[in-house]
Amino acid sequence: MVHKLVQHEDGTLGVRPPDHVARYFEVTNKLVSLPLTGDWQVGEDTLSCDSPQAYAALLTRNQVPESGHLSFRFRFRTGTERIGLAVQVNEDFARGYYFYLDPKRQRIEFKSGIRMHEQGGWTFPFDVEIERPLELLPDTDYCADLFMDGSVMVLYVNDTALSVRVYDLKERRFGFIVSDGSAAFSDIALLT
Repeated sequence: MVHKLVQHEDGTLGVRPPDHVARYFEVTNKLVSLPLTGDWQVGEDTLSCDSPQAYAALLTRNQVPESGHLSFRFRFRTGTERIGLAVQVNEDFARGYYFYLDPKRQRIEFKSGIRMHEQGGWTFPFDVEIERPLELLPDTDYCADLFMDGSVMVLYVNDTALSVRVYDLKERRFGFIVSDGSAAFSDIALLT
């Protein structure tokens, strides 16, 4: 996917999706949520979770489309370990692809199901497949856009992008994650 370059006030560059890409997707799909673990509050296009000492997961009943755009806003409270988005995840949340937002390490991380095996995925728990630096501050609004086209996925968080390929998992669902903290997701929309 081609990115649109933007210049920040301090002179640094960021990237956003080109305007025509977001306009391509017009059909709105209603997300149906199924909380798995944690104390989730589910609204029409909002989710929030307070999980101060545990990993909380919510699964949607919506399958990941072959081509589509998932957008949402999020914010988290001080001390939150991580929040995230699961893609192509199975019903028990054990296999899939995971985009984690890690305030402690100030980065977006991407992990696949191979990291989630009982044996630890044969890697260290803090090891990730791909990462991008991203300043993540508590009580701040962030905008996220995930574009999907076949095996290509691009996640934009504000002006930072992380592109990945996902090959082997199909016809699975989206999920949201809050680990050891509190977070809220709003303006959630799935367009195809």
